[in-house]
Amino acid sequence: MHRPLLRWVRSLLAVSGMATVVFALIGLPAGAAGTVSGTIAAGSSGLSVRTGATTLSQRTGTLPTGTTITIQCQVAGQSIRGRVRTTDRWNRLADGRYVSDAYV
Repeated sequence: MHRPLLRWVRSLLAVSGMATVVFALIGLPAGAAGTVSGTIAAGSSGLSVRTGATTLSQRTGTLPTGTTITIQCQVAGQSIRGRVRTTDRWNRLADGRYVSDAYV
């Protein structure tokens, strides 16, 4: 291999190695790593927001149809037949409350 090319390859490896170390140490912001957006499709009464993944969990509010939500994760819970689908998946919101994925 020619010396200038060899020097260039070594420099590239050094820079990529440094970048790997930096990202390993600082990581990605928590919100950027795994959130997904969804839109509520619940009809005129809106979608109930709950403390857990079941209709027996305390209702803490409602979100109107058309509201965009940020979903942190999904958990298995009570099966719900909604306007979008029938599912046992519930979406955990940023504040720790839950909405059924059947309406998202």
